[in-house]
Amino acid sequence: MKRAQDYVGSVVSALIDNDAVTATKFVSERVTVRASRMRERGKINKRVPIQICLTLGPPNYASRKFIKFCHKNQPSFLKKIHLTFIRVTKNKTKKQKAKVT
Repeated sequence: MKRAQDYVGSVVSALIDNDAVTATKFVSERVTVRASRMRERGKINKRVPIQICLTLGPPNYASRKFIKFCHKNQPSFLKKIHLTFIRVTKNKTKKQKAKVT
């Protein structure tokens, strides 16, 4: 069985290649590998070098619920790397119509 350290490279490369915010790999029920990009005010700053926070260890509460749900319904879904992206919201400002004179 592979250790958590063996998955670090694939998780980080998936994070960078897909421009995601977080990438998570569930190694087992008790071990996860998570890489997340550091953000400023909720946005990824493209002007600075890429900063990644890497977490190896037990899953948090929401991830444990997700693992239990997937074991019951789709166990093959846990073998993939899960990516989370930034939510894109529509600009609430209305376009001003051109005045005709």
